[in-house]
Amino acid sequence: MPPASPVPRWMRVGLCVALAVVAGFGLVGLVLADVGLFIPVLVVPLGAVASIALLRCAQPRLLEQPARRVDSVPAVGAVFVALGSLCVNLGHSAQHLLLDRDPGAYLNTGRWLANHSGLVFRADIGPFASTPGLTYSSPAVYGHGPTMHFQFSHLEGVLLAETRWLGGDHAMFALTPILGAVSLVMFYALACRFVRPAFALLATAALAVQVVQLHFSRDAYSEIVLQLVLLGSLWVLGGAGLGTHRAVFAGVLLGTCAAARIDGPLYLAAVPVLLGIAAARRRRASEAIADGIRPDVVKVFAVSVTAVALLGAVDVLWRAPEYARDLGWRVAVEYAAFIVLTLFAIWLGRRVDWQRVSARRPRLPELAGAAIVVVLFVMWLVRPHWQHPRGRASNFIHDLQIATHLAVDPGRKYYQYSLRWHAWYLGPPALTAGIIGSGVFVRDTIRRGSIATWAFMVCFAAVGGVYLYDASITPDQLWAMRRFVPIIIPALVLFAVVVIERVARRARPFGPLAAATFGAALIAWPLSTTVPVRDERTQPGMLAAVTTTCRALGHKAAVVVLPGSSQLYRQVPQVLRGFCGVPVAIRTDALDASAIEALARRWRADGRVLRVFADSPARITELFPNAKTRTVATPSNDQLLEQTLDRPPRHYMTRVDAFVIATVPLGVG
Repeated sequence: MPPASPVPRWMRVGLCVALAVVAGFGLVGLVLADVGLFIPVLVVPLGAVASIALLRCAQPRLLEQPARRVDSVPAVGAVFVALGSLCVNLGHSAQHLLLDRDPGAYLNTGRWLANHSGLVFRADIGPFASTPGLTYSSPAVYGHGPTMHFQFSHLEGVLLAETRWLGGDHAMFALTPILGAVSLVMFYALACRFVRPAFALLATAALAVQVVQLHFSRDAYSEIVLQLVLLGSLWVLGGAGLGTHRAVFAGVLLGTCAAARIDGPLYLAAVPVLLGIAAARRRRASEAIADGIRPDVVKVFAVSVTAVALLGAVDVLWRAPEYARDLGWRVAVEYAAFIVLTLFAIWLGRRVDWQRVSARRPRLPELAGAAIVVVLFVMWLVRPHWQHPRGRASNFIHDLQIATHLAVDPGRKYYQYSLRWHAWYLGPPALTAGIIGSGVFVRDTIRRGSIATWAFMVCFAAVGGVYLYDASITPDQLWAMRRFVPIIIPALVLFAVVVIERVARRARPFGPLAAATFGAALIAWPLSTTVPVRDERTQPGMLAAVTTTCRALGHKAAVVVLPGSSQLYRQVPQVLRGFCGVPVAIRTDALDASAIEALARRWRADGRVLRVFADSPARITELFPNAKTRTVATPSNDQLLEQTLDRPPRHYMTRVDAFVIATVPLGVG
């Protein structure tokens, strides 16, 4: 009989339903979007079938025996923590429509898909097609007119589009806060695999109050979806009596990481290790891994992961080819490394007698754990003093250094501070305990680790080894911390709680007091960083501004966006194209006023009125002195999180945009 679970059955069923719906509708929608058949009449029934099939594979009512009544109290507490986080984040959810950073790309992809059947479209339609001096690409939208592609992996955009079908634009903005809340409950369930429920609740609360977790749960970031399916896969792997059906479910969830983000293969590092373990067990004629998992079950898991990961690769290579070319060799290296490591792990498992190695090196687990601890402490305390990574000069970093009164060096990456960044948000006590806990976790995993602990440890080690050394991202805060949202921050919080629990149990008589002190610090320090910027949000009211602009333009308009002093002219074209449903192009200097007038006449003959859009009336009147300009919206945000390089954000900054339009006057020339 399976052992009693500390997670109540109602929570297990709810989590499995949520995971099945996200993966089922997300992956089915992704396939249909890639082939140009993303329509409700296909997506809804096929997504429902896929979700039901995954739920049957999950077998949520058969995972373990019912939880004890005493364990239901922390579970209810975790749900209340998640609901509190949901309410706060819904009240501060972003309307990130302008294409200045990734959430704008995902939201515009979703908005486009909600009204169109595919991810490829033509922008140089009608008279635009025969007019030189126009461009059509913008941040995160590639192409020169005939064939336009949306940047990034498209799973997030698909989920946003499906959500919009359910409840409109506001439901689309609410998706990430909802998934963030579910992810917190998922983290609690996973933490119960390693610590007692009361301590799992402590870990969940500590993660929930992190400004990093809050920030990325308020906007359309793909990291939250990735966090949910990754933690969900690790949780399912750790269930008692993992069979082939649940191995499929866990594999699909882990493979979804590669469909959610281009760096998804990095999160699949557990697959080679688990295959290696299975090969080693089969070599000794044993049909089970340490926790009763059969090697054939591990193979089913690996095949499921690989199949979904290949879908993610095809999506990017086929429907975002310019993005794949921009990344170049890095995409190929990720997948090649995954294949090579898998083959090597299987070969190693078959060739090396690990029992003999363990017998000859009984101190190996302690040495490995100590090595992890030493490396992480060196990266935190020593690395910033001797390593100063630099790269290509960035105008953004140059301007930010000037604005924040730092020494100007636009080539600095600041990656040597990666663990110092974590100390800002987790707090030095929690980071210290987390580092020590990682060593304890590694030691215990090598000694007698289950499939769940091996998978968790390897995923943390792979992602941490890459991103803690080289975050490979623009280093402003909190932007750079997105690299650590899916697994690094949750893992460090969990490792810290592992240490706190062991101190409470073993270091008597003062252990409980020390544990309570550390537990308080685990909550208090993150709160001290979160509270000053608790109301931060991105582009509030932008939907109303865009809707007003669409109404002013009219559905029979065509739009030429004029370059201005701000970056709005680059960030707004796809918004107008997707939300207003009108043809949009961007003017270059090769197109003068007379050419625009001629273009307006051709559009008039085609049944549309040509209008120009700019960030100020002056941009229009310098080209058309007689134009009647109209400022239709002035979206402003005085709670935009400040951008910093050498400290956590503590203040807000303000952004104000002006949406100005005018009808192209005829008779200019």
